[in-house]
Amino acid sequence: MHPCRLTDGEADEGGAIFMNAWILKILDSEIWSNLANVAGGAIYVNGSSVNVHRSDFAFNESTAEGGALYLRNFTSPYVLSTDSTFRNNIADVSGGAVVLEEGDASPRITLERTRFEGNFAGDGGALDLRGGRATLVDCELEANQTVGFGGSQSGGAIRIIGNGGGTAVVPVVTIEGTTMNSNQAETGGAILVGNGVLSMANSTLSGNDATVSGGGIFAGFLGLVQLASVTVTDNEAAPGNITMGDGGGLFINGGLVEVRDSFIAGNEARRSGTGGSVKEDADCDGTLTSEGYNLIGITEGCTVVGNTTGNITNFLIEAADLDPLFDNGGSTLTHALGASSNALDAGNPAGCAWDHDADSGTDLVMLEIQDS
Repeated sequence: MHPCRLTDGEADEGGAIFMNAWILKILDSEIWSNLANVAGGAIYVNGSSVNVHRSDFAFNESTAEGGALYLRNFTSPYVLSTDSTFRNNIADVSGGAVVLEEGDASPRITLERTRFEGNFAGDGGALDLRGGRATLVDCELEANQTVGFGGSQSGGAIRIIGNGGGTAVVPVVTIEGTTMNSNQAETGGAILVGNGVLSMANSTLSGNDATVSGGGIFAGFLGLVQLASVTVTDNEAAPGNITMGDGGGLFINGGLVEVRDSFIAGNEARRSGTGGSVKEDADCDGTLTSEGYNLIGITEGCTVVGNTTGNITNFLIEAADLDPLFDNGGSTLTHALGASSNALDAGNPAGCAWDHDADSGTDLVMLEIQDS
């Protein structure tokens, strides 16, 4: 359907559309202010394929799950969203914009050049991914939050967590070229990974807050997190709390976190100190497995194991000479490096796909600076 405006619908499942084993294509449309009393404020998808292009989902609400989209019971169908926006959607329980329900490993959701802004939920401020496989490419997730809603208030932008049962299917999430900024939760200001897998590359986590722990990422006991060429900076744990917070950048609560060619610095956590609690540099907490060529600002509270070749640790953020988050010409906002940065050419000398300076290493931020 295109172009189309669907507004002010109401139903128990799918305030505007209920899909059951069909194919739906949405182009140049506006889906606004719909309400579901159970799930899928705008659209409830049951075993169907959905293609969304250049469309806007705004002010939709579910009193339970999936403020805009609720997706379940896939076999081979998939959901694809390109050049679309999900903004100001609300789910009282989980998935402010989207829920991908647990099930077998075949469900696919692919999001390309899609923006999630100002969505709210009890868990998974924008996305609650509980099964199947999800891929995000060149996406923006900004100012989504879980704080103040019901549930465990985890994953300000994204919660990745399987159902935990004996037949649980672990959700597998791949993120590339994506920026998450100004998201907020109790745990995992940007992302919480519980019983799931996250592979993240060429992306930025900046300015996210957790009121307790994991300003950037919270990796739970059954979580696997793989970071490659990822910038984690200016995130905070317990920013306004009088008690202690842990892991301003990364909080690793028994999960396996593997990191290479990444920049983790300039994050803060509130700690107890003379005269009360104070904010201190705190970039990671827990055991981090290095795969080489990482810049980790402050490692206090963080045990770094594995391959430490090329790592630079225990430096103040000023040494990185990092510019503010800005439009530097890519698909999303990024941090550029100043001329004196210790991250310039500090990456793996073997280079990477976007590095054209063969005489030196890559730069350890998501934005690779090329010599003029």
